Amino acid sequence: MGFYLGIGDFLSAVPVANELLRNGNRVVMVASPPNIQLAEIIRFESRQVRLVEFAPFSTSAWQALKLFNQLRRLRADCFAISPHARRNVSSWKLPILLWTVKYLSRPRPLVVGSDDEKLSQLYDVRLPIDKELGLIAREWSLHRMAGSLDEYAAPNLDIFNRSAVRMDANPKYDLVVHPGASRDVKMWPVDYHRELIEQLDGRLRIAYVGAESELAPLKIATNDRDNVEFFVGSIVEAVSVVANASVVLTMDSGFSHVAALFGVRHFALFGSTDPGVYPPPSDQSTVLYKKALPCQPCNQHSCHLGHTACMRLIKPSEVAIAVQGALNAADVVVPVRHDV
Repeated sequence: MGFYLGIGDFLSAVPVANELLRNGNRVVMVASPPNIQLAEIIRFESRQVRLVEFAPFSTSAWQALKLFNQLRRLRADCFAISPHARRNVSSWKLPILLWTVKYLSRPRPLVVGSDDEKLSQLYDVRLPIDKELGLIAREWSLHRMAGSLDEYAAPNLDIFNRSAVRMDANPKYDLVVHPGASRDVKMWPVDYHRELIEQLDGRLRIAYVGAESELAPLKIATNDRDNVEFFVGSIVEAVSVVANASVVLTMDSGFSHVAALFGVRHFALFGSTDPGVYPPPSDQSTVLYKKALPCQPCNQHSCHLGHTACMRLIKPSEVAIAVQGALNAADVVVPVRHDV
């Protein structure tokens, strides 16, 4: 059993879940509502997988109680806490919740997790997970050390049920941009998006995809250009838009992992996050990152200085050149404008 709030965390755990299922295990994934929706288009290796939905309970005692009751009813043998977070941003609430569930359950499940996390002393099994590994390798390492996975097996990253995603014979868009991220500190400034659109040729078919709150200021900033569309829909529909692109541009977000796992040519903008530790899992993905501040990378959920200067280091002109190079390689040849 694992617990997954972010899309990137969830997708990084699916290859491990599939290997556990192939080995005859029953797997429960406790996931946030977006991940439950995303699971509709994921190919699980067995019907012995169960998804339990939970919402963040950081501000709601009711949500914590609801999750507590769900976990007690599962009668799990083991609670595995995904080792995705570094200590400074790891949860202290989840270990307390699982410890309580454990001591009120019969039989008592084991609680397994990384030894480098808050309140890890509450775990039954504390494992020395290398937090410099990528997310998939980190998840795999936890289960390998716990003895539930073969040390020599390799994760299968082909996890999407592509028949469930509407795929066009030709890419519908030249460039798809997902501007959102879980934290403001990971998002590119709105005026940079405007400059990027201005520097790209007006003949390119461009789509922005995301939540209405993310897209509204961008609609204003881009002045309703004829070649730019804005798409708000379900998470499965958003994945379909990303999958049908020649090139995808994301922040350091869950959709970075979506683009990577579909094998789309993809650029991800990193500012506060260490790109060596959290890169998208594909050789078709390129991280654009500039280290020019002494605090980089901080890997924090918010900036202690109160700004997003690290994201402003990545200039629109540099992104435009990178995108154009990828489009040229894909035979979508439209010149970058330098006269703006």
